[in-house]
Amino acid sequence: MSTPASAVQISAAQKAMVLGQDLPFWYPINVALTANQTGVQGTVTMDNDADFELRELLATSTGIFSVTLIDRYTSRPMMTAPINNLNMFGTAQLPFILPIPYTLLRTATLAVTFNDLSAAPNTIQLAFWGYKKFGR
Repeated sequence: MSTPASAVQISAAQKAMVLGQDLPFWYPINVALTANQTGVQGTVTMDNDADFELRELLATSTGIFSVTLIDRYTSRPMMTAPINNLNMFGTAQLPFILPIPYTLLRTATLAVTFNDLSAAPNTIQLAFWGYKKFGR
């Protein structure tokens, strides 16, 4: 006997899509840099199911670093020069909240160029937090 379709478990993304709601979501990037390593590329591609409204920037690392962000979908640099992580990212307790949310379109790629400033091995995780926008 088969299970009726209404009894089948569906994912949170599917529920949000059906209800036209926004879904809180994190896109992480993880890199490991050697001492004073520069120009290391990291990317994250937005899922195809919805546009992503970027609201907060978070980071953890074992040392200081700088980054440059580029929205590859629109070829739009999000800064003119590398910015020190202490000036750009917050923590999980105190995230950096963007004054105006930035929308990354579905399948857009956010490219990040990392530069180590700590003169020691550096393990970094960036988290881009926001909402998948299903109601659009």
